[in-house]
Parts: sequence; C-alpha cells; structure tokens
Amino acid sequence: GLLGVNMQPVDAGMAQAMRLPDSRGALVSNVQAGSGAEKAGIQPGDVIRSFNGSVVNDPGELAPMVGALRPGERVRLGVFRDGRERNVDVVLGEAESETPAPRFGSRADGESSAPAQVSRGILGLRIAELNADDRRQLGLKPGEGVGVIGVESMAAREAGLMPGDVILQVGRNAVGSAAALQSALAGLKTGETVMLRVAGPRGTRFVSLKTGG
Repeated sequence: GLLGVNMQPVDAGMAQAMRLPDSRGALVSNVQAGSGAEKAGIQPGDVIRSFNGSVVNDPGELAPMVGALRPGERVRLGVFRDGRERNVDVVLGEAESETPAPRFGSRADGESSAPAQVSRGILGLRIAELNADDRRQLGLKPGEGVGVIGVESMAAREAGLMPGDVILQVGRNAVGSAAALQSALAGLKTGETVMLRVAGPRGTRFVSLKTGG
C-alpha cells in the first residue's frame, strides 16, 4: 500500500500491555523496507490513532483515507508510542509487496538439523534456536528471531501462535536466541499480558498473550 505498513486492530490485552488509554487505532505490525513510513521513522508497535487530524478507530478506517490520496502526498499521522502520542509526517509512496515466509526447519536436502528444544513454561511454547539456513530462508538478519516448534498452552493457541512462527520481539526488545527470550521474560509474573512480535506464514504481526505458570 501507499503507506507501507501492515496493520491490525488493537485488542484489550494489547491496549493494556502498551498502556493505551483505550483500544482505538491501528497497530503497526510491520513496516515495509524503503516505504515512506520507514523513512519517517514509523516502527512496529506504533499505534496510528489519527490520520490528517481524523480519528482512526481501527485499521479498516485507515485504508479508504489512504486510498483517496496519491503517491508523493504528505500525510500527518498521530502515533502512540512509549506511553505518549506524537505527530509523524509521512510521504506516501508505492512499496513492494511482502513475500510470505516459509516454514522454518525445512532443508533443501530434506534433512532437518534438530534444533535444541527449550521449554518455556511462562509462554507455553517450545522454542528452537534458528540456524543460518533458517534465517536465510525466512529473510531474517543474522541473530534475529527464535523459532516456535510447539504450542502447549491454551493462551498461546488462542493468540494464534503455531509451530513455524518466529518470535522477533518481546514488547520492543528484539530476541535472537532462547537465552535472550528467557531474559526478556524474566521480569514477568504469571498472569501478566505480554506483547510478542511474530513472523510466520501469515506475515509479521503482534500477538498479546497472558503468561501462565
């Protein structure tokens, strides 16, 4: 699209996790490389709450507002980030469409390099380290992401997590290993809501889930 972002609605759990006053807005789940949004400094995790002064209640409202404009036009977004709202000016442009990510763990030679399986009780996920091959296939940078190989908790299943997903961030903290994931989760207590940024076959998105014991 012209804006160069993928968006999703904000649910009550996300609003709580991000300290938003309410669940209005469009949550930016991905920013396309080279897009006007990227150049303007829009980041995944930002919530777009207004567009040229008009209130944005959900992503569905934003599409027609953007669609009415042409490439090269400048728009002003009201963006909520880190507990406060700011205005960001974005020049609209055409961005290349994203390619869907393949399942990680599959090898061209048919062999799978059995990754170390680490159980993470608090999220109810079984986690695998990604190797260089996985990252290349997924279009990830070196040291980026941790693979999900098993989904064991109800909360994680309801959040839509599935084997083959890759966890990129916990909140705004990037995670690239099981150890990094563990330390990002270390401060959480059972029952807290955590935001994960996840890449998978259905594109890059944020999910919120309650931590379990």
